[in-house]
Amino acid sequence: MEARAPLRVASTLAALPVLAAYRTGSPACPWPHFTDTAGRVHTLLPGLDVAALTLPDGARAVLYVAQGGEAYTPQGQDRQGFVCPARLWPQVARALGLTGEEETA
Repeated sequence: MEARAPLRVASTLAALPVLAAYRTGSPACPWPHFTDTAGRVHTLLPGLDVAALTLPDGARAVLYVAQGGEAYTPQGQDRQGFVCPARLWPQVARALGLTGEEETA
């Protein structure tokens, strides 16, 4: 197995997109997805490993940390994560495949 240097990524909360709505599908985007405050579409994949940090207002900052055991590398339109308002957390948790039994710190 080849040794790899750890991936280091710096981000600021203000730079993350903020989810605004959940959509079950539409003619333009037929699969369930979220839109952010800028109108961009976000499809969340259950295979991504994430760190979800609860903020004082109940929102969560969700950071992508790995995909399939490999370090997550944002490509193209992908971003480092997003901010999820508390009201959308049930849909986001379901989309990411979270069961509620994940570790918390």
